[in-house]
Amino acid sequence: MQALAYGHSIRLYQRAVRYLNTIVTLELENEDVLLELSDKLVGTRVYDLVFRTLGTIPVGKMDESDERLAVKEILKKAINESGLLITGEVTGILFERFILH
Repeated sequence: MQALAYGHSIRLYQRAVRYLNTIVTLELENEDVLLELSDKLVGTRVYDLVFRTLGTIPVGKMDESDERLAVKEILKKAINESGLLITGEVTGILFERFILH
């Protein structure tokens, strides 16, 4: 298994302004996917997809730890169905940091 981490803070606009500070680690099917993501264009597109997707999820669906399991599945599905990865898939999502404030 290979892994790649992305970290970022995003501003969430839903009733009140909230911020999400997170580091997202992608578990990858094989080393070829890691090499694919090291291409600047592909890596940047996946990074953008991750944080655009997080920005569409209502804050109320991310507050509790059990709700974050669903968020992980949404992210994994979005990446795998995007067509950005050719040599394999994302097999898991981990949150190294996930702070809503």
